[in-house]
Amino acid sequence: MPIFAFAMNTKVIEMNNFDVIRQDGRLLYEYIRGSHLYGLNNEDSDIDTSGVYVCTRDELFGCFGYKPQVTDSRHDNTWYEIGELVRLLLKSNPTVLESLFVPEDKVIGVPSRR
Repeated sequence: MPIFAFAMNTKVIEMNNFDVIRQDGRLLYEYIRGSHLYGLNNEDSDIDTSGVYVCTRDELFGCFGYKPQVTDSRHDNTWYEIGELVRLLLKSNPTVLESLFVPEDKVIGVPSRR
C-alpha cells in the first residue's frame, strides 16, 4: 500500500469531527463558554463550548495536516490543539485565557486519571 493511501484513513480525514477526537481519547478538557459562562444568557441563548485536545502523532510530526483548532460551522464549539492553546496563551489571547479560570460547574469534562 502506498504511503499516501495510508493518509486517507477515516481518522485523518475526519480530524475536524469532535466525536472522533473524543472517541480517540484525545480530548483533555471541555468547558462552557460565552453567555452561559458569564451568566448573561437568556432563553434564546445557545450553549457554546471550548476545549483542548491532543493532535495525533502523525499530525505532530507533520505527516498529515496538523489542525490547530476544530470548530463547527457557527463557531459555537471550538477546540484548540494543546500546542496552539499554549501559543495563544503566550500571546495573552483573551479567548483562551478564559479557559484557565472556568468555574468547576462550567467544566463539562476532563479525562479520568488512571
